[in-house]
Amino acid sequence: MGGYPGVSGVSAAGTQLGSAAARNATSSPKTVMLANGATATSTLQVTDVGNFPSATCRPTSAAGLRVYVPNQTAWTAIAFAFQACAKAGPVYLHVTPVTLATTSSNSGGTARSEEH
Repeated sequence: MGGYPGVSGVSAAGTQLGSAAARNATSSPKTVMLANGATATSTLQVTDVGNFPSATCRPTSAAGLRVYVPNQTAWTAIAFAFQACAKAGPVYLHVTPVTLATTSSNSGGTARSEEH
C-alpha cells in the first residue's frame, strides 16, 4: 500500500462535515509492504476551527471520522468527537502519507494486514 489515507469528519448520522482532509506533502509517499500482522500509520492533524470565520466554516460537533485505506473504496468509521466545519471550503484536517509503523510508535491511525 502507499499514498495518503482518505479522511473526513462525520456527524452522528454519518454525513460528511465540510471538506475532506488535505494531504500534508512534507514527506513523499512511499510504498509500504505489510507482512501478516504488521501495521502502517499516518498522522492526522486537526485544526482548531475557531481559526476560520464562523460564516465560512459553520462550526459544529463531529461524532467521528470516516477513514479510507489509500487507494481503497471501503471505509471504516472511527468514533472521535471534535469540532469540525459543516461547510465545505475551509480545510481543517490534514493527513501524512502512510508509513510502516514501528513498535515504539503510538501516534496516528493504523491499518493492519491480515490473511483470511
